[in-house]
Parts: sequence; structure tokens; C-alpha cells
Amino acid sequence: MPRRKKIQEADIRQFLRAGFGSGEGLTYKPWETVHTFSSRGNSHRIHSVKTGRTHHLFSNIERALFLKAEYGVAFVDFQEQRAMEREHTLAIAKVLGIRHPVYVGTSVPFVMTLDAVVVRRDANGALYREAYDAKETSALLDARVLDKLSMHRMYCEQRGWKHTIVTNETFPRQDIRNLEWIRAGARKPLEVITIHGLFDDLPARMLAEVKEKQPKALVKDYCASFDETHGLLPGTALRVMQVLLWQHDLIADLSAGPIHLAPVASLLPANREARRRAA
Repeated sequence: MPRRKKIQEADIRQFLRAGFGSGEGLTYKPWETVHTFSSRGNSHRIHSVKTGRTHHLFSNIERALFLKAEYGVAFVDFQEQRAMEREHTLAIAKVLGIRHPVYVGTSVPFVMTLDAVVVRRDANGALYREAYDAKETSALLDARVLDKLSMHRMYCEQRGWKHTIVTNETFPRQDIRNLEWIRAGARKPLEVITIHGLFDDLPARMLAEVKEKQPKALVKDYCASFDETHGLLPGTALRVMQVLLWQHDLIADLSAGPIHLAPVASLLPANREARRRAA
């Protein structure tokens, strides 16, 4: 949603007609982007190879939520700043006896948003949605914040969506560092591949070797040896390992320290139970 000093009803109608805050997949447009608030700190723009679009995240908590959700086996889409229909939030505010927020300097009811709606696919192939709000733990001491969150919760209940609040204490830093490392191995848009078999033959070869030999070495040492054995440029095998983890062919304990320093034997070949935990 473009930044305005004072939002009027005509602006809201224009933004809704333009599709902000709605859509699915590639057609989804967040209600607000990082450009809406040019001075807000800790904002991020992250392109996802899974969704095919750039996501606008307003805090480190939202970024951590995105990384964790995107990595899940069941992940389909991440819809940040999803708009809630005002007719519903106004009705909910009335039921709960809560003052509905308005735009600063106006009496125009605010278009409330969920920080994220994550679309996933269940074991039977059906899509389902879960909603999230990201808050600093200190913000949860604010009565007005809690009022708004109670509106969000009721809105989600009416749609059969699970609603979860995530905070700066939800995602261990080591998990996020490992997720960053793993997703760095995903194929980049327009990437020119100069190594033959980087995303097919080499991962298949490494996976078969890990399953058969169950190496005792650390990941970094095993990968260095793999490079030497197969005549690859140094660092190639680490990228291959990232590919295997990104594709969930191998499953790592994200909280157990840096993956490249973990024993190769600690990486579990994917099976139904391992995939369920990764979801």
C-alpha cells in the first residue's frame, strides 16, 4: 500500500481494487511493503525460490518466521501483511467491546492485517492456512496490543485458521543461522550453473554415499574429501550438502550447532517421520 499522510475512504477503495492485501501465490500483494514505512528499522526484502516472489518483512521476528515456514516440507505460500475485511473486524470489535483502530488524524477505520498467513499442504494434499502475529515479548504487556490480538484471534477462529503469536524468544538464533546456511544452497533465479550435475547428479551421488558409508567425519571435512575424490572445485560439496538439506533429502537438527561442524552421521536420510518433524 503506498504511503500517505492521511488515509481516506477513497484511498482504501483504491488500494483494495488494486489487490493489496489479497491474492494467492504470485498474484498476492501485501497490504503494506517495506517502502510504506521508509524509516522503520529491521525491515527485510527476501526473494523465495519456492513462492517465486519477494516477501516484505517488517522485523527480525517476521524474518525468522518466514525462514522457518519456508523451509517446511508442507510449505506452499507465505502471505505477509494479509488484510482483514473491515466489516468483519468492525463487527468483532463491537462483540468484544474493543475500540477499533482508525488512521491517524482521521475517523477512517484502520485496515487491520495479520503479520502472516502461511499456506501449507496436509498429508492428503489439501491446502490449509495458519495465521501468525509477530511481537516483541515486551509488547505483550501493552493492553491495547492485547486487545488487537484478541480481534485477530477471533477473526481467525471464524475462518477455522489456527492463530499463533511468535516473539523474539520463539526461534533460537542457531536455528535461524542454519536455515540461512541451508537456503543459500537453493538454486538462484537466473543463476548460471557452471558445475555439471550440481542440482541432480552430484546430490544423488553424495546422498547414496552418505547412506551407504555413514561417514564419521564432520560435514566440512567430509565435503572437502568429497571435492578431492570427485575432482571438484573446493567448496562445491558444501553447496551440494546444502542442496540435499534444502530438498529435505537429509534432515539436520537445526538447534545442535552449525551444520558444517556437525558429524555427517547426525544428518538423517529423509523418511516419513523425519519429514514430519521438518514440516
